[in-house]
Amino acid sequence: MEPFYKGQFIANKSANIKTLADLKGKTFCFVDENSTSGYIVPRIILKANGIDPETDFKATQNAGSHNNVAIAVYKGDCDAGVTYIDVLTDAAANLKEKYPDITDKVSIFAVTDRIPNDGVQFVKTLDPKLQAVIADGLLAMAKDPGGNAVLRGLYSINEFQKIDKTFYSDFAAVLKKAGVDPASLVK
Repeated sequence: MEPFYKGQFIANKSANIKTLADLKGKTFCFVDENSTSGYIVPRIILKANGIDPETDFKATQNAGSHNNVAIAVYKGDCDAGVTYIDVLTDAAANLKEKYPDITDKVSIFAVTDRIPNDGVQFVKTLDPKLQAVIADGLLAMAKDPGGNAVLRGLYSINEFQKIDKTFYSDFAAVLKKAGVDPASLVK
């Protein structure tokens, strides 16, 4: 499992959208305000590219799910939208079964930068020895079949990986370009 995933900006092919700049004046579907790849990160990326989601779209709506965004774009209810990557072809999303021509009518015109998967962080003041014990315990739990079942049941976590703090550098750069202070996201 990768320690990141990506989102994708999609458009109804009849809307003639090829770039983020083409979104101005169009209707746009987000997933919902709690979706990282379907709302939070795309809004940051839009702002980093000079598009204000509050003023530059003709209209916006929250479709409620990644599948609903793809369907709304397919049907023309929104000119464009944003979903997790591969929602159009993901067998789990099951869209091609009901809408066999979805990839003929909907195009992917931009892909987000890497979005870090959920992580475990420690406050700076926590004893480094305790941090190491907790990290080792979580890694062991994920490798144990019973522990892995618990993690999958709680939040669909199937593994943990130790990463270097520089892993977040690219994402931090996008936040900075958009004028977002990362500390404001964790209040």
